[in-house]
Amino acid sequence: SNCFLCFVLNKSCVEAAAKGMRDVAMPACLPSGEMCVPLPVGDSACAESLRDLKRTLEGGCLFVIGRGRCSGVRDPAKVPGDVSDKACELVFDELVQIIGFEMQAQAMGLKTDATASGACWHPSCVKPARHDGPCIDSLLQRLPLPEGCTDPMEPELLEGLVRRVAASISVIPGMEAVMKNALSPALWQPSFIICVGNGQVRVLTLAFVGDPVSGDRPSSKSTPFVLRLVTPDLVPAPADSQSPGPTHYCIHNALVGAETIAMQLADIAEELFTA
Repeated sequence: SNCFLCFVLNKSCVEAAAKGMRDVAMPACLPSGEMCVPLPVGDSACAESLRDLKRTLEGGCLFVIGRGRCSGVRDPAKVPGDVSDKACELVFDELVQIIGFEMQAQAMGLKTDATASGACWHPSCVKPARHDGPCIDSLLQRLPLPEGCTDPMEPELLEGLVRRVAASISVIPGMEAVMKNALSPALWQPSFIICVGNGQVRVLTLAFVGDPVSGDRPSSKSTPFVLRLVTPDLVPAPADSQSPGPTHYCIHNALVGAETIAMQLADIAEELFTA
């Protein structure tokens, strides 16, 4: 766990001094810190969290990293602007299947190519990846778990985990971070990466912050600085049901010439796979 945090957050001050890229609006030692991000409480807050998740998927700004692969998550409802309860439930169920499948595939020790064709994580299952219900064989008989395989996460626990993930796919913590450090109150091209590995699940937020701003549209605006904000491990249910623990953030110099967050992510993806 510490390895992941160290990679995502380290060397911000050293980089600032070494590269000499700071803007007048940014201190010599690039800002970093931590905050406690409360989980949504009550039906209304949880519903709003899922609507935010739906909008993020519509914008193509959500990714999952695991087993050496980074893939985008698309809106299963495929109806832009539809934030009805039904559409949000479809998005939530899709994320439950994606995270649950990735965690189980990793627990099985499967490489990416083992499931690249859309196969289930169970070697004898005839159903496709992320299917509903139990794994079955060609005779439609329920399959036992392979020897040595850990049981999949109980549905109730998995749904609780995904609700914590969904609550972390939000620009609010990032906005708090920039405003706390007296930077311009804006996140440009905010993107969210669900990082699954070593039995942990974290959400990494990347966004351009600070000044000067380049680009003529919100979707193409960039700055010389990138915010990295990472949650704690979201797998354990928080004891007080209010916060899963401290969320850490730092601001790094942006990769020179990379004017999209996708390019910034590509630059660090290899290290994220092994962190």
